[in-house]
Amino acid sequence: LDALAKFRSNEGKTSETILSQLLTEIEESTSSRVAVIGITNRPDIIDNALLRAGRLDLVLYVSPPDEKGRLEIIKILTKKMPLSNDVKLQEIAVATQNYTGADLTALCREAAVHAMRNQSSKISSNDFATSLKQVKPSITKEVDQWYNTIRESISNVVPKTEEKAFYG
Repeated sequence: LDALAKFRSNEGKTSETILSQLLTEIEESTSSRVAVIGITNRPDIIDNALLRAGRLDLVLYVSPPDEKGRLEIIKILTKKMPLSNDVKLQEIAVATQNYTGADLTALCREAAVHAMRNQSSKISSNDFATSLKQVKPSITKEVDQWYNTIRESISNVVPKTEEKAFYG
């Protein structure tokens, strides 16, 4: 969404034309039982016109997975990996607060690479401990605060047709 609906600026007529066309298409789609869904990881650059009534009326913030979600992701990622008996997936889930699915993927891959470097046939808890030192969460405290600030500013723009127009 951020590629199509940036704040209008002096970037050029092309981006403004694209945004105008997108707004027109969204307005015309409301009469035809079409749901318009936009996704971005840069909500700070979305033009406010897109958030007016009748356009994108609901804004959802998808946070990093909680501990239970991380555990499920880790189970899926390690399902076909040869894990040693000392690996406790629950402990890894606890240790990975603010890790995204991509971060967890990198963590599991790094643990596998570490095991291969040590010529081990199984991935051990030591391999995961080493990978935890190398693979850090992409959602830092500063990034989380930044998203909270953006969420507050967007929730002030999105029309309040219901009690809670912003979920996050």
